[in-house]
Amino acid sequence: MKQRTKGQAKPQPVAISKPEPAELPDWLTSTPMELEYSLAVKHPNHDFDEAEVQEVRITRAEYIALKLHLAQLRGIEVGAETEKELTEEAA
Repeated sequence: MKQRTKGQAKPQPVAISKPEPAELPDWLTSTPMELEYSLAVKHPNHDFDEAEVQEVRITRAEYIALKLHLAQLRGIEVGAETEKELTEEAA
């Protein structure tokens, strides 16, 4: 073990900073208060000039759960506290 000589300053501890969490996208953190939520897919209808829409009606809780799952699929780390806030908001 090294000994300090007289007059030598005491070594200072090195501050280790936590990395800042990445900023979450708005589509994940804000959910408008609507009466209806849905998941929709538009696909061309080759027999007509208009696009055909397939729509699934979902609850607010399902909508928020789908957003959290999408974030996970995209590799976005939400964090337990934020996930808890979002799911409580859905209730």
